[in-house]
Amino acid sequence: MNGIPESSINLVHADMFRGNVIINSSKDRIVGIVDWEDALVAYMALDIAALGLDFGSEGTDRLLDALSLGIDDPGLGDRVRF
Repeated sequence: MNGIPESSINLVHADMFRGNVIINSSKDRIVGIVDWEDALVAYMALDIAALGLDFGSEGTDRLLDALSLGIDDPGLGDRVRF
């Protein structure tokens, strides 16, 4: 799949936007995600890029930093920015 590691194909939300994200404002952290009816198996960049539309490049960078701890996909950051 165009250099996308198999490990980056996961269950994704597929309707990721601010309205489906629960944030603990005192800790500035995502603590939950709701409304999973559109979930499917796909490339995780789909959800990360969608969140980037709501939370901007800083939010995308923070999410990628958090995900980098357990993901072996060196091209992920490039693929989520469009």
